[in-house]
Amino acid sequence: MSSSTPIVKTSVNYSYGEYPLIDADPHFKRVVGYMRPSDYGVIGLATAALPAGITFAEWLDPVKGKFARPSVKFLRVATMLGFAVGFGAAYARSSLRFFGVTENAREYKKDEAQMAARKAAGLEPYGTSTLTPELQEIAAKNSAHSIAGLLIFPWFNFVNHPYHGREQK
Repeated sequence: MSSSTPIVKTSVNYSYGEYPLIDADPHFKRVVGYMRPSDYGVIGLATAALPAGITFAEWLDPVKGKFARPSVKFLRVATMLGFAVGFGAAYARSSLRFFGVTENAREYKKDEAQMAARKAAGLEPYGTSTLTPELQEIAAKNSAHSIAGLLIFPWFNFVNHPYHGREQK
């Protein structure tokens, strides 16, 4: 691909919901950094719910005829799975705020302040990358809208690139 190849233009300032668009392809660090306390509550709830649910199911219908606490290994695996599901749900909730699908006033103000501070410091709004512009474009195409299939195939944006669907003023 030559450097004269036009880079794909994304729709600018298009929100997916009734709230303003913050970022159409947010970096992993930004999504996790903008999580609300309620998102961390979702992680904690899911982490505790799966092993508790397994223990409750064993209490309701014991496998060996009488109640026996599930094995520690089994509960550890259930806890790890609960954490993974909880993190995925919290990541999705935070990403939906970036897309403008759910209420995002707090995140919008934080983003505006962060972008203004980066601009005043003379930095790129979304960070710099060591990748070529073509590879940045490919990374953006691969990770854009990946939140739609997060629980089926987790795919996160770990690349800084300029394709975020929003003009910086």
